[in-house]
Amino acid sequence: MAYNAGQIKEILSNAGRRANRALGQNFCTDTELLSRCVKTAGFSENSRVLEIGPGLGALTRELLAAGASVTAVEKDGFLADLLPELLPDSRLNVYHEDILRFPISEHVDPPFSVAGNLPYYITTPIVERMLPLFPDVMLFMVQKEASARFFASPGERVYGPLSIMTRCFYRCEVLADVPPDRFYPSPDVASAFVLLRRADPARSFPDGARYLRFLHSAFSKRRKTLTNNITDPGLPAVMNTLGIPLSVRAEALFPEQFLSLYALYAETAAPQSADT
Repeated sequence: MAYNAGQIKEILSNAGRRANRALGQNFCTDTELLSRCVKTAGFSENSRVLEIGPGLGALTRELLAAGASVTAVEKDGFLADLLPELLPDSRLNVYHEDILRFPISEHVDPPFSVAGNLPYYITTPIVERMLPLFPDVMLFMVQKEASARFFASPGERVYGPLSIMTRCFYRCEVLADVPPDRFYPSPDVASAFVLLRRADPARSFPDGARYLRFLHSAFSKRRKTLTNNITDPGLPAVMNTLGIPLSVRAEALFPEQFLSLYALYAETAAPQSADT
């Protein structure tokens, strides 16, 4: 069960602490919402879950209740030390680490899933750290405005590498819009619970990290053409083979076009070129 606002205040006050807004600490107090989203995501006793920013364990409790084994990564040392006391469970391992630097492969065996209430200010870097690993399921609480990146289409302002990676490999849906009053302290913006489920577990995936670097190069200057952003002399021939105009900008290509382009380009380009 999630703590209510009064309980959260008491826990923090007893330790001489306050919620750290610099770390994006807004603790969800809606147990029913968390439980429902965990059930919809399908977490069970067979699930290995990497949880990002567990805080006081509101989401962690629901993951454990579903039977999952949880590797929780918490940047706040106080909360990382407190969580095992609040939730003593052999299936929970807590690490005081920055998720952007945490050596995931050393602590979580595939296949695994990811869950977390993501700090608003680093949502995109965190999601882009996870996407190349192709987790089976990702369940994220994010700022509602940021959730648009998962669904963006060509030509939209927020369309970019995250949108393309998501739409190439995942089925994505918003499970719930979450108003500010479901948190303590209340954030200044509304949030959304987003579920990403891998579209085809049997699909042969590219090297996710290289593909993401390719996408970032393609979008490095949004108003320039793709061939101006990626100057490898082999790219125009690949584009011609696929019938893609050399005058096209990255923002005009659909996710599947990008995937086809990268697949052929990676076959024909030198390794360092594909990493452009």
